Amino acid sequence: MLPKPLPQKEGLGETIEDNISEFRFAYSTSQSLLLPPPSALPLSTVPGSIAGMFEKTFTEEGKRTGRPTAHQWIVALDELRSRLRPCAKSKLHAFPTHLSTCPWCLMDGKGVIYFTVTPIYAPGEANNGSPVKIGEVWAAITKVPILDQVQIPAASNPSPEPDPLPLGVFSTTAKHFMSLTLTGITIAIWSAMGGYPLIYLTIIATSWLFVGQFGTKAKTEEKQRRTIIRDAARKRHQDAVRALQADSGVDQVTAKRELLNRLKLEFDTLAVREQKDLAALRSKAEQRQRTAYLEKFYIELAVLPGVGPAKRAGLQSFGIETAAEINARKIKQIRGFGEQITQVLMDWRESHERNFRFNPATAITPADTQLVKHAVRKRAAEISALMMQGLKDIRKGPEVRDAALRRHLKTVQQAANELAQAEADCKALN
Repeated sequence: MLPKPLPQKEGLGETIEDNISEFRFAYSTSQSLLLPPPSALPLSTVPGSIAGMFEKTFTEEGKRTGRPTAHQWIVALDELRSRLRPCAKSKLHAFPTHLSTCPWCLMDGKGVIYFTVTPIYAPGEANNGSPVKIGEVWAAITKVPILDQVQIPAASNPSPEPDPLPLGVFSTTAKHFMSLTLTGITIAIWSAMGGYPLIYLTIIATSWLFVGQFGTKAKTEEKQRRTIIRDAARKRHQDAVRALQADSGVDQVTAKRELLNRLKLEFDTLAVREQKDLAALRSKAEQRQRTAYLEKFYIELAVLPGVGPAKRAGLQSFGIETAAEINARKIKQIRGFGEQITQVLMDWRESHERNFRFNPATAITPADTQLVKHAVRKRAAEISALMMQGLKDIRKGPEVRDAALRRHLKTVQQAANELAQAEADCKALN
């Protein structure tokens, strides 16, 4: 059954038809009489333009300004489809590019599964009934050398000639040379002609001050210009290097090795897991039998005073459909359900629970035991397939890395050349 909005007022929102005719849209930010079902995605999952179209379709705004036409919906949805990106964790998921995380994965984490598929294992021994020798696969994995990081291409000429300084702009070194030259000339004149030392010292100090201030503004402007160029070149180089490293697959191979290590550890503990699951099966036999008994009684068919269709739909939205799911603490957390309704539901559950009789003879069936064993065998097959595929992936590591280097070589080297030139141009002002 599809999740239904939760009414916040008794006698309101009994049917979808009523909500539509009364312009009650549970996902609207201005709606207070209805709340979205807990297992539903928020309206922010779609881009703002489409969210606005939903608002116009189901609220009074559309009555005033007109609802979107069918053609407008087709255009908008085609545009949304072109802007979907695949989820990195699940091939079943895709989501709009304006979202930073996959909304379907977030729902999976809450136990709300929208997409399921029968696992498809890699072809080979894991599928044809032959046992896969994980020890041999693991030995092959450990023999694959650790993948070295991709070598970043350097500049063709690490020390290029700097561009000439503009007229009237002198480097700090040049200014020091001019000041020392003037000082030497002044001392030579003093030695030849004599006179008061204070006069010559004043001339030397004045010349140093004059040379130091000469062209300062022009030099500052040129330094700013060259610094901007260098910073831009540095960013282009960093971006090019990051693109190369991301495309090289080295990080992915490292992560794959860590995953394979965890899978091997899990495989080694599957026998222990099977024994624990069988022990849990025995210890929880009575509880499972009681739950199976209570699952036969549906809230939808029960006579429950004060619990109308809207309340029942609200319970279903929270996964409460039978007597087995009724829990006082869980029900009280649902908005609109007070002590009285909670007690009605608890009394109904207890009335059925009193009729339950535990039968040890049928507590654990062969099917229950086989279910546990099947789950462990299935996981073993999954691990086997993942490890064999992982072995293939890490063996391809050098090939993937070297191919990425060939693709990015020209771009990275050009960025390195531009950065080397820009740094040389900045140093020329020193």
